[in-house]
Amino acid sequence: GGGGAKASIRTPVVFVLGGPGAGKGTQCDQLCAAYPECRYFAAGDLLRNEVVAGSTRGKEIAQLMKEGKLVPARMTIALLTDAMAKAEAAGAKGPFLVDGFPRAMDQLTAWDAGAPACAAVLLFEASEKASEHAGVGVGADFAGCSTRPGCGLARLGLGGNHSPQHDDP
Repeated sequence: GGGGAKASIRTPVVFVLGGPGAGKGTQCDQLCAAYPECRYFAAGDLLRNEVVAGSTRGKEIAQLMKEGKLVPARMTIALLTDAMAKAEAAGAKGPFLVDGFPRAMDQLTAWDAGAPACAAVLLFEASEKASEHAGVGVGADFAGCSTRPGCGLARLGLGGNHSPQHDDP
């Protein structure tokens, strides 16, 4: 699946970025509760669910994970776009909130080449205290998305002073 998804998915896609403890899942859950047409897709959950389902793709993902290798962007994109197509078919109007993807510039490039355009990006930042509570320090790189300005986020074109509302270090 996922082959013709770029042309077929009409729903706005929003990438949700931020490090652990930034509140991405909590905020997305609240947005979806407030706006019932909204759908939240966590890439990690989709990957784990595919493995549990025992599909051919799930077995390939499980083997990659067992070997400590990254799941190729094309596989994650296929899972996301398949889930989006199913949600649209069930009547979802969106937006579709995507958490955990893309995590690096090459993944964004792969998304742009074969998936629906990203309409917006939600960037959540966590204080040092919240990040430590989540088990990581500020600036800890979460697979390419960082809470530190200019680190990781620069790979997605969001580096530098990406929080104009405040200048806290």
